[in-house]
Amino acid sequence: MKKLIVVAVAALFATSAIAGDMKWGGSSAWRYTDGKYDDGLNNNDANSKSHSVQKHRQHAVRANFGATGGWKNVEWGVGLRTTGSANSDYVAFANGSTDTALGFDQAWMRYVTGTSFGDFGFTFGRQMNVFAYDMTTQNFFDNDTRFDGFGFSWNWGSFGFNMAEYFFQGYNRGTAGTASYTYTDSTQADNSSSSYFSKMHGFQPHFSWKFSDEIDTKFAFGYYMVDGDTNFTNSTAGATATINGFVTPSGTVAFQNGTVTMANPRWMQLYNSWKLPYKLGFSWEYVSNGRKPKFGTSAVEMNGKAYAAALTYGSIKKAQDWKVGFTYGKKDVGSVISNFSGGRWLPNNKGWVFNADYGLADNFNIGFKTYRLKNVDNINSTTGQALSTAQSVKTTINELVTSVSF
Repeated sequence: MKKLIVVAVAALFATSAIAGDMKWGGSSAWRYTDGKYDDGLNNNDANSKSHSVQKHRQHAVRANFGATGGWKNVEWGVGLRTTGSANSDYVAFANGSTDTALGFDQAWMRYVTGTSFGDFGFTFGRQMNVFAYDMTTQNFFDNDTRFDGFGFSWNWGSFGFNMAEYFFQGYNRGTAGTASYTYTDSTQADNSSSSYFSKMHGFQPHFSWKFSDEIDTKFAFGYYMVDGDTNFTNSTAGATATINGFVTPSGTVAFQNGTVTMANPRWMQLYNSWKLPYKLGFSWEYVSNGRKPKFGTSAVEMNGKAYAAALTYGSIKKAQDWKVGFTYGKKDVGSVISNFSGGRWLPNNKGWVFNADYGLADNFNIGFKTYRLKNVDNINSTTGQALSTAQSVKTTINELVTSVSF
């Protein structure tokens, strides 16, 4: 009996010790959007009122809440956020009454260990992206993107290496579904009825160099392969397609009408960021898809390159701090997958973004951001031929955001 009591007390203290390492955190935000979508055709109705320019306004919210913790050689995290898709954006309520769903933002565990050959980390579950990417421009990956699978990281001084195998969905006898499938030896022998997981493999060496307390830089080179999935598509807008919340009004001529199928892309990524004196920061990223996707049913191959560069000044750590930034970039329609890239800046757009943020109080910020985007390729989905430059779509988005974190 005494041994049982001792074990129970020891377990209680052990549980308390583990719980003591647990940290809770989260954030909530509200966003107001005012934008304009111009198809460039200058079409008017019978009363000379334009239906080529669609204006858009929206109130939206988002929130996340979670906990992290760990003990010797073990780290873990779990969290919820509004919606919970791979690239969750703000959520707009319908009719002032419709509620929004919550999804798992994170559900991961990590084994970490230090050796004479560096520090190693093995992460399992739904996790933040293990790869280094431009978090300012979100050119390749969106900061909201979470992947399910396995991530590996190794750091040894200035050098490091990231690797991952992320799962998208299961193809059960050729039909896409959840992350599971069943099979027999007979069905697996036939490619048309085989079952498998679609997934992405990635490899990324990186190097960091600190020149002084005010100047440091990071370089990364990544190579990524998506296998077994042809369901990812990039919309090129059209009569009924939606882009950035704007729907081309019915009755107009679609400047583009179709999708580009991102079938098993192969990406090469170059990324570089700089911390500079006087609170300046600079980053750039270049991504190239080695597999040229086709437009619709045509034989026309689409361009597959994306690049972006950003300059920032300032940082927000406390009340009355402020920060401004400017980004310029271009995403070809066949470059990155819109599901995982920056939500507002979709593929097949080029242009710039300006943002300004101010700390109203500790952990309470207000910010303004404006997008000025123009489509890159104007393609007819039937012929695959370029349309006139006058049909180029221009998108203007202005955002006012307030957010609090804890």
